[in-house]
Amino acid sequence: MHYFKMKEPAVASETIEGEVVVINLETGNYFSLRKEAAEVWEMMENGWSAEAVAAALQRRYSTAEAEIDAAIQTFFETLVEEGLVVSVEGPDVPAFAIEQAVLSERPAFIPPVLNKYTDMQELLFLDPIHEVDESGWPNLKASPNKDAIATPGT
Repeated sequence: MHYFKMKEPAVASETIEGEVVVINLETGNYFSLRKEAAEVWEMMENGWSAEAVAAALQRRYSTAEAEIDAAIQTFFETLVEEGLVVSVEGPDVPAFAIEQAVLSERPAFIPPVLNKYTDMQELLFLDPIHEVDESGWPNLKASPNKDAIATPGT
């Protein structure tokens, strides 16, 4: 089984009216996930393996299983490449967590899309949050010469 989780604290996400907005604070890029992509992200955040996500989507959509498997694998590879998620060890999701009715007329699957935006990088890097240590705001990173005290004649 392949499990993924958001790469914290470098990445933050928020769901707003069905759209997931993900920000990579290391690169300044932000991303929009809608429809199937938002659905996959939510399942991942709830601890589902990539295989469980694909199985749930296979029951919901009429598209061939191999096509859905490939789309999910590609989507997770893209998330990893963009530095948004990391691979982790995880328990199997219980079968009852994947309860979705098989519809008599299932729609075609549309592969999840990760929309990337780079137009706010400069603004994100101006934010003082990048100047803090791991304990968070307002604790500034220690400068290399922080403890050095200038004395006359030295």
